[in-house]
Amino acid sequence: MRVAVCKYQSLLFLLALAICVTVQPLVAQQSQSDSKSAFQSAFDNYYRPSLPPGQQMVIIPGNARGDAVKTKAVTVAGKTIISHQPFQASPDWIADTDVILLNVSSKQLVFLEIQVWFPEFGIALPLEVGQRPEATRYDQWGTLHPLDAKSVAISVAPGDSLTIPMNEFLKQISSNLQIGGATPQNVHIINIFEQHVYFADGTRCQEGTTTPNAYSKPDIDHPGKWVSITPQEFGPVSSGR
Repeated sequence: MRVAVCKYQSLLFLLALAICVTVQPLVAQQSQSDSKSAFQSAFDNYYRPSLPPGQQMVIIPGNARGDAVKTKAVTVAGKTIISHQPFQASPDWIADTDVILLNVSSKQLVFLEIQVWFPEFGIALPLEVGQRPEATRYDQWGTLHPLDAKSVAISVAPGDSLTIPMNEFLKQISSNLQIGGATPQNVHIINIFEQHVYFADGTRCQEGTTTPNAYSKPDIDHPGKWVSITPQEFGPVSSGR
């Protein structure tokens, strides 16, 4: 009888252990799922908010402290737009959108990359303004590629503004939106932010990055590579206010 009881207790122990082993991963998975759901919800609320019918929205991430070029304003049909605030415009509103940037560095701005993201369709489009400096035209094998013949040189002095009309990129925008089965007239939300900005002295700033890691210069021993530099080596950056 004692043997039967011991076997019965052993079976109960093994059953409890099996349940524990099974339930713990499920609890962990549920916790991870809840965490992902919370993140996704916050992400959607920020980048894909619900809009009233017939309204549009521009999302402009805040300027980071170390940014050498800051977003001064975004206008649609000449009216200044506030980030995340719905507005009403014509179906061709993207063509009427201008992005105004301010050079808050102490050097000449010669080239920049901005990213335009269409969260409704999951399409991101890099746009280039100016002519690529030599250091950005090397591929991974160290081969230097020529300038884009269609690129137009810019030179924005410290403290000056640069206006980027989206209308100049409308053909490129339309082609990329077609991948998602959309047209510029179908778009209601766009997200605009600067990525890399380049200066006449060869340095660059990665916008939106914490100050110690924001600045770099070409690696003269390895064409196409970049090395980090300190804020002091980069030069002063004002608040832009």
